[in-house]
Amino acid sequence: GISEKLLRWLVDTQCCPLQMFATSNKASKSSKGKEMENYLPSLKTSKGKSIVDLAMESKDSGILRFLVKEKDLSVFEVKDLDVVLRAMDTLIKEQPAIPDESLESKINGSKTETKKGTSSSAKDKSPKEKAKSAS
Repeated sequence: GISEKLLRWLVDTQCCPLQMFATSNKASKSSKGKEMENYLPSLKTSKGKSIVDLAMESKDSGILRFLVKEKDLSVFEVKDLDVVLRAMDTLIKEQPAIPDESLESKINGSKTETKKGTSSSAKDKSPKEKAKSAS
């Protein structure tokens, strides 16, 4: 949507940061050491909400996909489980369902094996040929 295009423009074109920049102050390292060394928390609003929080609240799957998949932001920063569950519900419901025929062909395969070992389509055989090959 328009919001996703705007966010992409802000981040990619205008170089707006999504995360806090790390400083090289070695004296202030936490006890977690190397584990936290590469972690950059995302910027937060005055109410403590990250951009991932806001994306989940808006239920905009395009924005969420952009932030998490393309910009590598973490969903683990979101503290409100209810927001996460609502966003998951929306994402799952947005996924298109697989049509039954497509699912069946993926499970069974579109070709059947004949006695001679050559592949042929089951649709190409007449009922008499199917009965003959079954016996």
